[in-house]
Amino acid sequence: AAALSAVAPPADMTALVEENFGAGDAGTKIVDAIADYVETRSKQDEGPWHRLGRFEKLPKAVDSSVLSHATFRDLARHAASQHWQASQLLFDVTSGFEGVDDLLAIAKREGAAVTLLFDLAAASFNPLSASVKQRLHAGVDVAVTDAADAMILTPALGLSVGVIDVATAVADLDDSGNPNDLLAAMESGADRLRVQPWLWAATPVGPFESALRVIDGENAAAHDAVARNWMA
Repeated sequence: AAALSAVAPPADMTALVEENFGAGDAGTKIVDAIADYVETRSKQDEGPWHRLGRFEKLPKAVDSSVLSHATFRDLARHAASQHWQASQLLFDVTSGFEGVDDLLAIAKREGAAVTLLFDLAAASFNPLSASVKQRLHAGVDVAVTDAADAMILTPALGLSVGVIDVATAVADLDDSGNPNDLLAAMESGADRLRVQPWLWAATPVGPFESALRVIDGENAAAHDAVARNWMA
């Protein structure tokens, strides 16, 4: 403590690191250096890693502006003006209900009817659980992709479960995992759209980042459940 109190800094020392070290662009140089390191594999080692693999193997960032809430608002408004049926605007919730409430609220404000659709064989949830049954009884149409599943779920859920073939629906991601402009597709004549709500946000990010966000949320919920059940 005595040694520190004896330090006499120069009178012209400022509080900004960039003014003391460099020409005011230290932050930019740090970011650029990290980017160069990530993108250039070293010959001496394996290069930098992400938790899912090497950075050089990760999907490249893509423009996801077409997955914004503002775009969906325009899409829902257009669907309502064209008198689309609920079976034409599909919310694919096979992966879960992340983002569903936001899009349902927008669709309701714009007067657009939607259908909650899922593939029972691939669903990440139990449709007979109390929480999911409550969501499926939220006053919107419900459908699955297989007729046999619909026959089972209709009496089990106590509601009419339809069957919809999504083969002709235009999805919000193409076969390469890049965002599709569904509004443009609708205006070009598409008559059925498949929206995955977890991809959509007020300020959207890329599909890969959205998937990581969903995984992180699920992991956090699982950790909380373990803590409640085992550490109370």
